[in-house]
Amino acid sequence: MKRFKILRFSSLPSTQEFAGKLLEKGEQSWTVVWAEEQWAGRGRGGRKFFSPRGGLYFSLLLFERNLDSSSLLYLSSWVVAKELEKISGVKPEIKWPNDILLEGKKLAGILLEKKKENWFILGVGINLNSTVKDFPSYLQDKIITLHEYTGKIFDLESVLFSLIEELWKGLKLLKEEGFLYILHKWRTYSIPIGKRIIFHWKGGTQEGYYWGVGEEGEVYLRTLEGRVISFTSGDLNLIF
Repeated sequence: MKRFKILRFSSLPSTQEFAGKLLEKGEQSWTVVWAEEQWAGRGRGGRKFFSPRGGLYFSLLLFERNLDSSSLLYLSSWVVAKELEKISGVKPEIKWPNDILLEGKKLAGILLEKKKENWFILGVGINLNSTVKDFPSYLQDKIITLHEYTGKIFDLESVLFSLIEELWKGLKLLKEEGFLYILHKWRTYSIPIGKRIIFHWKGGTQEGYYWGVGEEGEVYLRTLEGRVISFTSGDLNLIF
């Protein structure tokens, strides 16, 4: 079992920001910053990540040589989806690149930041024991919590410990088997091929159908006219 250090807080502005400050002070790899709530949590692109009590919010400091951000992001989202299926008995879906969905609504999010050479901060936020009413009204039709979906109460500490252990095992698999092995596992949780989407990137927007991911981690979109194009960055949103 991998040895790791956990720093637990009742409340923090952001576990990601706190972990970054620890890194600057020389904190060790596999240190976990865990907060019962965040009041300035953030997601991709600087967007606010609402983090009421009842959810699981943590950031993990990682020092890993010869590892790229894309591989680590695919690995992390697969591990989180797999763990949520294990504890709940329901299978979530991964929406490229970093959202975990249930019934088309956001259940969890992952934020990965590359810091100084070979250092990463992996942030994870999961709606476990919170309720939809804990979130702002404009988000309530877009998110879901595992407690409300299953009727179960989850032991946050047990879930955290299991996730960290599975991340360690996953990194070992990535090094031994390679990225394509992890990508194959990730695809088993991906939203279905053919799902109607709209993709936003710096150059504009494009409607079409989700057409899977390639061996370099790029996402494919099939346009309404039948042309297949790929993207390596941007935001993918579902159309219902």
